[in-house]
Amino acid sequence: MVDYASAEDNIVSKLQVGGLIDIALNVIALVIIIALMIVIKRNKRKILENKLFFSMCVSCALIAVTEISRLLLYSGVAPEDWNLPIKILELTLYWIPELLSLLVVVQWLLYVEFSLHQSVDVIRRRYTVRMIPGIVAVLMIFTNLGIDIVNQLSENHSQLLVNIYTIFGLVSSFIIMVYLFNSYSIVYKEKKRKKIPRFVSLTPTVICILAGYIIKNVTGLFSLALGFALGLVFMAYSLRKRFSQEDADTGYYNSNYLSVITDYMKKSGMKGGTIVRFVTTGDSTKLAELLHDMEPDNSKTIFMGNGTFLVFSETQREDVLRWYISAVLEEAESIGLEVEEEHKTRKDETADEFFAQFMN
Repeated sequence: MVDYASAEDNIVSKLQVGGLIDIALNVIALVIIIALMIVIKRNKRKILENKLFFSMCVSCALIAVTEISRLLLYSGVAPEDWNLPIKILELTLYWIPELLSLLVVVQWLLYVEFSLHQSVDVIRRRYTVRMIPGIVAVLMIFTNLGIDIVNQLSENHSQLLVNIYTIFGLVSSFIIMVYLFNSYSIVYKEKKRKKIPRFVSLTPTVICILAGYIIKNVTGLFSLALGFALGLVFMAYSLRKRFSQEDADTGYYNSNYLSVITDYMKKSGMKGGTIVRFVTTGDSTKLAELLHDMEPDNSKTIFMGNGTFLVFSETQREDVLRWYISAVLEEAESIGLEVEEEHKTRKDETADEFFAQFMN
């Protein structure tokens, strides 16, 4: 609960001695975030990861702007001029970063989930229930803001409100941490299922976000935005790594991604797998759209150039494979697209030998 008698003296003192450090931290964060937003906007790939990344940048920029505004409010208003409207404004600026922190962590979780599954339907199914704790945290944050405002209107502080305030603050922070570390659970489960690897810079991002959050709550430094900004830098690196192995026109991975899959198969000891090669002399973009609409679960499509697509899947069910091939060829025929097909199920071949059969 905000105690203005000590808070004003504390932050005014900080502004006189080290307040410039707080402002500098947020300015640095803002510069980093704006630079990342420019980079992601220049990228022409209209994929959900880009949109989620950009939305995280916007949320983090708002955190930095809010914290700078709060610091400037303290430095621009004399202690004797702190009337009720200014105190309510300050309280609002205090709690907005908490709300935005929750939003950024949820966006990060969605980013990790989509990077693994590449499916909006999977996210929609899973997060209908998973958003309930987040909604509870939002209500608790707004309740604490209300309690702070009530205490500014009343000289007598109810012990019940103090207890509720403390509990809600701890619970909402706990929910944010649970969301943050849930990303590890998601990735661990997918690794156990031996899914094809994706590009997610997990630990560095989590460490940066967690450090910014802890430093702010333990030391009082306005470092939250900088922690998130540094986390975004590691996310941007993982996106850049992905883009180097992706075809910009079709949105599929390019031939460079074969080395990622073969390396993963060797290290994980993954057995089996199937490849279907579709080749068209017509419009590659039309075939790309068709394959995107019909892409099987737990598979990855690679564009090899010259109208050639490889669809790699870990499944070995022949009935599913035949149905998929038949469906693609029928759909292609219905739109007047000539497509040839060849497929192979891995048996005793090494990963290199298996993919080498489709490199010619």
